Amino acid sequence: MQVGSGLLYGVLSENGDFGNGVLFSFDTSTNNFLKLYNFDGIQGGGPAGKPVQAADGKLYGTCREGGGFLNGCIYSWDITNAVYTQLYDMQTTDGILSESSLVQGTDLRLYGVCTQGGSSALGTIFRYNPSTNAVGVITNFAGATNGSLPFDGLVPEAVPTPPTNVTIALKVFLEGPYNTGTGVMNDALRSLASFPLTEPFTSLGFTHVGGGGGEAIAASVLTATGSNAITDWIFVELRSKTSNTTVLRTQSALVQRDGDVVALDGVSALTIPVVPDEYYIAVRHRNHLAAMTLATVVLSATPPAAVDLTNGSVTTFGTNAQKINGSTRLLWAGNVIRDTQLKYAGGSNDRDPILVKIGGVVPTATTAGYWPEDVTLDGVVKYAGGSNDRDPILVNIGGSIPTAVRTQQLP
Repeated sequence: MQVGSGLLYGVLSENGDFGNGVLFSFDTSTNNFLKLYNFDGIQGGGPAGKPVQAADGKLYGTCREGGGFLNGCIYSWDITNAVYTQLYDMQTTDGILSESSLVQGTDLRLYGVCTQGGSSALGTIFRYNPSTNAVGVITNFAGATNGSLPFDGLVPEAVPTPPTNVTIALKVFLEGPYNTGTGVMNDALRSLASFPLTEPFTSLGFTHVGGGGGEAIAASVLTATGSNAITDWIFVELRSKTSNTTVLRTQSALVQRDGDVVALDGVSALTIPVVPDEYYIAVRHRNHLAAMTLATVVLSATPPAAVDLTNGSVTTFGTNAQKINGSTRLLWAGNVIRDTQLKYAGGSNDRDPILVKIGGVVPTATTAGYWPEDVTLDGVVKYAGGSNDRDPILVNIGGSIPTAVRTQQLP
């Protein structure tokens, strides 16, 4: 088979250093043959069928011999890192002696056949899930009833196009606009003439990665009412499954009153143009502390992966990464100066900008508009009086020692 690099890849079922076959590449531009891996029989031998390149970029194939149970195995070859991995040892109940290639379905699973084994020892159709490293038997061949000994493998009705995006049913509450009585957030900002129709994060200094940034919405998106009304913009990061400090893609999205993070139409589940895989998910806001999932989340094109950061069902990275209000989890409010801490006093604190925004002289003055100093997201910056934007900062650092700080929990 030929992959995106232009090289051809294939297998030889015999010989090589251990007599059990070889995985190789061939460069058509230079006529160079390169032996990549010698099958040793222990980690598989007698590779059968051509390897297939899956949506994650790796090559996958089967061996008809060797492996832990001597019934063959499923293997992968990481093209980028030149690493062979013996993934799954076939057992008699799964099917044995696979003689053909795997094919990848639109569900990202790999499908294949075995010529023997299964409940009647006459072969199987099996499905392999790369995310869970599990094999499931779909069909046991039984002879007269449905045939036997499938040597030639499977052919898809049409060659599926590997998905190039993922969808997430993400949910998050911002503490600032959250109303404990109603269990949803307020939506005062969407009525402001100054509510930005283009994401505000770029101008605030947030770093977009992987093509994110510049997302824009139609004004009509802000006309929705009820629990699906838009509260504000939100900033989503997908981080590498091998390094939770490496951001692979960012996306600006919208968060509804009920916490649903939605696409730019204000309704649909969030779609991000990345290859289906496992990712850490981090959520940021312009004046709340960010939070991130402790574990990776398997993301695919469909169905949307449910990631609910409001009810404790998803563990977050760090200690007290979210504020707990009864049984509800919220992002900590008050990060007026975009950094990694909530500070009420001292240098670069989050309280002083609020006073400056209202004029710096009369503490009871107010300023309307879409501002980072509006901690409660009600469309009005207030330093004193009821529902002011200063008190939540003091409460969130502990409420008694003004020099205390609360630190954002991201790696």
